Amino acid sequence: MLDYKIMYVSHTGNTQRLAVCIYQSLQQLGNGDIEEINCNTEPGKSHLLYVGFCVEKGDCPIEVQELLKKVHNRQIALFGTCGFGQSQEYYDRIVENVNQWIPKDNSCLGAFLCMGKMPMQVRKRYEVMEENPEQREKAQMLIRNFDKALLHPDDADIQNAVAFAREAWEKAENCTDM
Repeated sequence: MLDYKIMYVSHTGNTQRLAVCIYQSLQQLGNGDIEEINCNTEPGKSHLLYVGFCVEKGDCPIEVQELLKKVHNRQIALFGTCGFGQSQEYYDRIVENVNQWIPKDNSCLGAFLCMGKMPMQVRKRYEVMEENPEQREKAQMLIRNFDKALLHPDDADIQNAVAFAREAWEKAENCTDM
């Protein structure tokens, strides 16, 4: 039976929500565990790692970068949330940035990203920007995005994250080269 571990960083609770839902959906499939990542986290010995993160400046947080560098000869599935997005091109750039931290002796099973709500202080920062005539248009776009992100991750995001996790599980179970 395939063993797995879900490891994540969540600053606003969005990625934690995905992690818990993924964990609950996989419990009947194998031996699993879930752990929040900090600067001292070790990857453990599970064959399949689900690594979740909140997006920071187009990449994963430093704790995730440091963890990924320590992972060898495993199968990895990435998942995360970001305040901006709903653009596959944007998500692809983030995944490309995160993949640079994964040593080449691992097998990446794909990634799932969705929008996630941001802290209110971010909206307040945009509102201050809006007062500047030169930044008004950009600030209004940012505020619209912020307001849209407040609804995420929604039920559809959760269902898609769980479906992704199960697909990664099936790929890992069918993989015999690692």
